[in-house]
Amino acid sequence: MNLEGRNLQVEMKGDDVRRLQTELKQLGFTLVVNALFDSMTFLAVQKFQKGHGLNTNGIVDQETARQINAEVDALTTPPFIIKGQVRQADGDPADSVLVSAFDIDLRNEQSLGQTQTDRQGAYQIAYTADQFRKSEKGKADLVVKVLTTNNTVLVASPILFNAPAVAEINLTIPARTLRPLPLFAKIRQELAPLLEQG
Repeated sequence: MNLEGRNLQVEMKGDDVRRLQTELKQLGFTLVVNALFDSMTFLAVQKFQKGHGLNTNGIVDQETARQINAEVDALTTPPFIIKGQVRQADGDPADSVLVSAFDIDLRNEQSLGQTQTDRQGAYQIAYTADQFRKSEKGKADLVVKVLTTNNTVLVASPILFNAPAVAEINLTIPARTLRPLPLFAKIRQELAPLLEQG
């Protein structure tokens, strides 16, 4: 919503009021979209302002408009996704290993999410801009780590600066960090799904 050079208040009419009403409806407020700043619109604006620590005067000024826009953007902005595959040093998929994603800053790292790989070693982690916006704007600087159950790092990716909305990061666990399965355990692992089907 753009204020078009005026604050919006009771009895005003226009396309900017219609846009305000449409956005308030998107945020779950009950009102009629009629391009007239009526009493229902006033009450919805007041309730929004109260819930966001703003002056509860029912007038849509620049700060109120900015926060309404941010809330609507958060609803419509798709989450960011990190996906990829984790493999053993011999090329086999790393099944059921723990994968964590982090946003790296100068002094710390923020967790963006954690998951386990599937049978093909694939993983996917979704996260939102709110998880990294406190430190920076725009895009995360990603690092993906494969961890043991006691949080020992088996392998970590290089930093992917300004990660795109969908980032693909594949990792290979070095042979020195994870003992390969004995032959019979590997055969048992491969046969398990076949035995369950029968």
